Amino acid sequence: MKSNYTKRFFRKKGQLIFYFFLISIFLWSCDSDVTTVTKENFNEDLIGNIFNDNKTIQNIYSLGNQANTKELLKYLSNDTIDYKLASIFTLASLGDSSVVMSLTTLLNDPDKQIREEVAFTLGIIGSSSAENFLIEAYSSESNNKVKKNILEALGRCGTSKGLSFISSLNLSTQQKDVLIGQSWGLIRLAIRNLTSSNSTKKAVEIISNDNIDEEVKVIISNYFSNARNESFNNFFELLSKEYNKSDNVHIKINLATAFGNTPNSQSLNLLHAIITSDKVDDRIKVNAIKSCSRFNYAASKDIIFKELKNRNLNIAVVACDFFVTKGISNDADRYFMVAKQLNDWQTRTKMLKAALKYSNDKQKIASGIISGYDKAKSVYEKASLLYALAGDPTSFRFVNDQTFSNNDKIISTLGIRTLFEMRTNPDFDKYHKELSNLQGDDLYKEFSLIFKKAIQSKDPALIYYGSLAMHTPKFGLREIYSTENTGFINNALSNCILPKDIKTYLELIKAIKYINGSDLKQNGIMKYQLVDWAWISTIPHKQKVKIRTTKGDIILELHVNKAPVAVANFIKLINENYYSDTYFYRVSPNVAVQSGCKRGDGWGHGNFAMKTETSHDYFTEGSVGMQNLGYEAESVQWFIAQAPLAKFDNKFTNFADVVIGMDVVHQLEVGDKINSIALKN
Repeated sequence: MKSNYTKRFFRKKGQLIFYFFLISIFLWSCDSDVTTVTKENFNEDLIGNIFNDNKTIQNIYSLGNQANTKELLKYLSNDTIDYKLASIFTLASLGDSSVVMSLTTLLNDPDKQIREEVAFTLGIIGSSSAENFLIEAYSSESNNKVKKNILEALGRCGTSKGLSFISSLNLSTQQKDVLIGQSWGLIRLAIRNLTSSNSTKKAVEIISNDNIDEEVKVIISNYFSNARNESFNNFFELLSKEYNKSDNVHIKINLATAFGNTPNSQSLNLLHAIITSDKVDDRIKVNAIKSCSRFNYAASKDIIFKELKNRNLNIAVVACDFFVTKGISNDADRYFMVAKQLNDWQTRTKMLKAALKYSNDKQKIASGIISGYDKAKSVYEKASLLYALAGDPTSFRFVNDQTFSNNDKIISTLGIRTLFEMRTNPDFDKYHKELSNLQGDDLYKEFSLIFKKAIQSKDPALIYYGSLAMHTPKFGLREIYSTENTGFINNALSNCILPKDIKTYLELIKAIKYINGSDLKQNGIMKYQLVDWAWISTIPHKQKVKIRTTKGDIILELHVNKAPVAVANFIKLINENYYSDTYFYRVSPNVAVQSGCKRGDGWGHGNFAMKTETSHDYFTEGSVGMQNLGYEAESVQWFIAQAPLAKFDNKFTNFADVVIGMDVVHQLEVGDKINSIALKN
């Protein structure tokens, strides 16, 4: 059925503090008689780009980009409240726990905006040293919006003490802001694997209360998809009742995940009913299939087999994943036969992977996969077929040849990943003995040479996996290379180009430390690009971008006032035609679609880095974020969220939203192309 892709409940109402005070500065500087701007009466649309000609705010933001904590702290005593607020907000992005004590004193500031912003920043910094101060401040706080931020901050930085405090609060249904804070606090703690029977009881109490505002219910439903170690068995009746009566797709998606943590037959029956119904939103079905993997394989396999040919590729893909992760040897031939009947290459290659992984006749299936590789036309299909061979280490020579002889980065990257996974196979020792007896092959030596060759390849993806192999203890490579010249690792390190190769660089450092015992310094290795305020000041507020894809058009709205550096960089790359003819190289159903990689494999980065920009906004369906290239830095790659992603908040820069074409986003597949991307008037 068609879905109504709505984001009505995940907009951060009343929390544009930073943008409010920046706008108030703008108005104050233009007209001394202007009416005071408040969060209740300001209209960002009337102001436009808030960075235009405001040098002090530009300077504060630049200090954050330079990680200049000392200069930022000076603004905490500034007489202009707006500069004080700006410095507090900017300190959040630095994650510097040394400023916690300086900030906690402001939890008693007479201005509620200061207290609200300080609580937010302490949460983002994430130091448990703020916990007691936040709990004390909550007890004496009278403003509900400040209380809301305090509770969410406790979720980000608190310990079991904070968990107990938040779980013990009994709030009135009229205290909506505080209930939202309590909900986010429980969610943030769950993301950090801090849960308890009391926190779950409180979450169930909130979501099952008919008198609580639906916005709060939508938010707290995220607890049930993030508290993965909690059992909801004792609350199945309440949760299933809420699932059945709710009309909100996001509540249903999260509860479908929760039913995977409810180990009883009633829960499994409900999941099966969701999967087989023709009246259920496809996104809910995706999570229901994922949840079935937490139950006995035999109980769900026949129902999920039928979904392998589902018209919705996301459903078919997660159905395949069920068999890849939960399969059994007795069904391996069935996987192989089904794979031959599937028309889509993604589902076909996944089922071939499952067949090979669990088959006792690996040679037959591996031969079929190799035959399919030779016939495949799509480079993504070829790469996926290589990856399907990961379950058979005896096929390493074919994979090795394709990895190092192929000029296509998509194939070589997935090839080296396949070789790495072959080496991690729990039966690798058995394969080594068999080949040694039959052919005299030494798999240990063969793979050690493969990983050395990868490090010598000058390709960042290959070097990364080669380095990862070097410091994986079970591979035993230290015993092989500690007595040899390991200069090839040092050479690869010296050839890295920073910042674009930062992920590979850090893995090489780990390899050198493991092999040689050398602990190389990492300070100062990341340089962030300077902020171009002259350019940023020219960008229209709510600039639109039109993306033409092979599936249809997508319109983005950029948020220069919230993520100026990311937006400015994105527009520059668009103007340089950087993104045209790139692919969506990764699609994770009900998570995100990713693009922006010139290589098409996720390893293509620009030779510049931007610091992740802090935001009050939450990642929800249609949010557009910058992909992290490692070391808390971002560059050219980006993604579109297909669902609310609480784990992503302030881990990635949230710089835009899809305003038209979310239905297209949900149809995107790996290998779909961006034909063009341009600014839209």
